Parts: sequence; C-alpha cells; structure tokens
Amino acid sequence: MHTVSRHSAKNLVCSWLSEESAYNLPAYDIESSVTALVVSMKTSGVLAGVPFVDALIEHLGCTVEWHVKEGDLLPQGPTKVASITGATADLIHGELLIKNILSRASSIATFASRLKKLLSDFSWKGELVSPFTHTPGFALVEEYAIFVAGLPSSRNLSSVLLPLSHIEAAGGVKEAIAAIKSKAGKNTQVTVECNNLQGAKSAAEAGATCLRFEGITAKDLGNFASQLKSSHPSVLIEASGNFDETTLRQFTLPNVDSLTSRKLYNGYPVLDFTVNYETANELTKPSLKRPVGRVM
Repeated sequence: MHTVSRHSAKNLVCSWLSEESAYNLPAYDIESSVTALVVSMKTSGVLAGVPFVDALIEHLGCTVEWHVKEGDLLPQGPTKVASITGATADLIHGELLIKNILSRASSIATFASRLKKLLSDFSWKGELVSPFTHTPGFALVEEYAIFVAGLPSSRNLSSVLLPLSHIEAAGGVKEAIAAIKSKAGKNTQVTVECNNLQGAKSAAEAGATCLRFEGITAKDLGNFASQLKSSHPSVLIEASGNFDETTLRQFTLPNVDSLTSRKLYNGYPVLDFTVNYETANELTKPSLKRPVGRVM
C-alpha cells in the first residue's frame, strides 16, 4: 500500500491553494448549492495522485468517492475516476488543482510504468530509478507517482548526491566525500556525478557508493562501466539522460546497475482529465472501495 503523511499532504494543499485567486471569482455569482463534480480520465493510463486530491477535498469541506483503484491501468477513456460532492463554489475553487494533481501524477506513473515494462522486455538486470531533480513544490507528488509505478526512489535519508559543482567547491572528490561522511555518518551512501572515466575512478577510490554518468554516449558508458567494475566491483554504475522508449535500450548494458530519465518529471506524455457538474442526486454509487494511497 502506498501511503503519504496526512500532515505533508495537507501542507502541500494549503501552499497550492494560496497561489489560487483569494476571491474565487469564477464562483462569484453561483449559489451555495450542493453539487457533484465528476472527474474522468480521457485516455488510457495509470491513475495516481489520490492522497493529494483527498487532502484537497477534505480541506475544501467536500467528500469524494473513487470509482477506480489507484495504480490500475485504465482503458481508453473517457473513464469516470471520481465523484466529488460539496458546495458548488468550493468545487469550482478546487477544480483546476484537482485536474492538475491527477494529470501530473498519473502522467508520471504511466510513463514510468511504460519504461519499466520496456526494460523488463529487454531482460536487463538493472533497474529504473527516479531522477534526483524535482519540480519545486511538487517533489512529493512526483516521488509518489514513481512509487505507484513500482519504481525505487533515488532519494532516501541515508543517501547524498554529490554534483560536479560541489566537488569543485570542496577542493576535490576525496575532500567532498570525507566532509559528507564526517557530518552524515560513515555509512552514508554517496552518489557522485561524473562526466569522464578519470573522475569516476577518483570517486570510486574516495569511497563513492554509486557513480552517476550524465549525458554520455552508450559506447562510452559501456567502456567506462566495464573498467570501473573490474577495479571496483562493488561500486554501482548509473546513467542519467533524456531517455525514452526510442533511446532506452542502447543503455541497458551488463555493467550498468541503474538508469534514470529526466523525462520522468519533465518531458513525459501528458494525460488529460475532464470534469463536469451534476446535481448531487444524479450520482451513482462507486463500484470500488477507496483505493490504495490513502493519507495517514
């Protein structure tokens, strides 16, 4: 079961709503009647983002019934995914956010699931992981969508990414890794960003856990990974780039442990959601219980 802290989801919702119009002008002349907002996914895709919509609906004082299970691949639509009941003015105030949350989270989950399936078809022993770079204010939603797709996160409390710019600022990779482990603990996993073989060797010798190559060719990646695994068999090799269905396969090399694509958070195909309003008594009962992804 995928879970998100209620406190974290609530804080995000409050910050998003603060950026919306404080006066809710679209609902200015609408009577405060009870209405149902029906949300549908227009195309085939994996539904994600439920905990954040739940937190938003709760904050608005409305109720929601989900008709499909989060994480399921929905058929070509439109497919009704949720019915939200509440005051019309409140629903109008949250309508755009509801669509944006579901669209972004579901698009990421769908694209990640597609790449994961592709890698499985290649019989590659490595794994696809989430990018380190997130969209400001939306990192938790992006990471959650990756979890829904069944991919591991590249971020955890015991790991640190060391970019090239930080290495230069610290005076070298050895000094940078030593500084990190002196503050975060000697068991901290350090991923070092590399752009050439010599830099990667220096990082491995300095105690790096993982070597991440950015934007190099598949030929260079295979050559570098082979040499590094020969001299440092326990070090992990990762490649990052703008991988998609057309370019992924050439990087699924024997000595490469993981891949990540920046397109997972910026560049994925966008899924559209539509909404329409009905009177509350027109709603039908949901076909499923509330899905996984509930806010704790």
